Amino acid sequence: VIAGGQRQRGRRDTTETKQRATEKKRRQKGFVTHDTMSEKKFQKALKLFQRNLSQKIIEIPLDLPVDVEELVAKMRHPSLGLQVRDYTWRMKHYGHCFNGNELVDWLMQNLKQTLDSREKAAKIAEHLRKCEVFDTLVAGVQKFVDSPFVFYRLKNPVELEDWSYLDGLVHEYLVYRGLMSTSMQMDRELSARDHPQSFDPILISRQVFGLVDSLHFSQLLEMWDLLELRIFSKSSTAILELSQQVFAKILKMYIVVAIRSKSQQGLNDAFKFIAERFPRHPEWNPWFSLPYTMMS
Repeated sequence: VIAGGQRQRGRRDTTETKQRATEKKRRQKGFVTHDTMSEKKFQKALKLFQRNLSQKIIEIPLDLPVDVEELVAKMRHPSLGLQVRDYTWRMKHYGHCFNGNELVDWLMQNLKQTLDSREKAAKIAEHLRKCEVFDTLVAGVQKFVDSPFVFYRLKNPVELEDWSYLDGLVHEYLVYRGLMSTSMQMDRELSARDHPQSFDPILISRQVFGLVDSLHFSQLLEMWDLLELRIFSKSSTAILELSQQVFAKILKMYIVVAIRSKSQQGLNDAFKFIAERFPRHPEWNPWFSLPYTMMS
């Protein structure tokens, strides 16, 4: 009887241990699924980044009924726009710029039906500054100032719509540097695309997740650095912070793929980078123990 009771307790303990292990793996699977980035989610994120980059000016809210995109285009007009000149102030030269008074005067002249005070014009100018329409040239000035002694310079617009012109510049540069094979490869890739003159988040996400699935970690980092430099860094601060969250989720997906593939080298590459990039970050604590629990 005693022996039978012991066997029964042993079986019960074994069953409870298995249940606890199953529940633990289920929880791990849950947080892994929730905390990683799928290819479809990444495509949506890329569309958000691109939309923020191209429509950043329009999305800034204004209290006044002003078409900001039309206003900026008019500001840059060579004859009707804001006139720029060279200034010297306190023995320092400021080239090809305008001062705060001149911008407010121009806004008052071109928005007669909307503006009834210089304060409202200065408010619109501050919105334009936040939209990065122009740069402040005087150090220490954080906001727009309606002053003849604070100088600003219009930024050159990036005409992303003129893809053929940009492609021609790239080809010219590649040929000049003797990179003929790269130029021809670029032609082949562009001709194979359905919409060669549009931003393509699907193609970009396929390339990123192709590197994740093939466990090419160094190439993944290189591609992400390129995306960060050319797309994310040109957006708002909030979008740049969001891109860092997306990158962390892609790293987690890479770890999951490495675990499923039982690639020790892939895990070593990822965790070495994470330890250097996110030292002692509590978000990553469960991920360092994940290979031992999921591989067991």
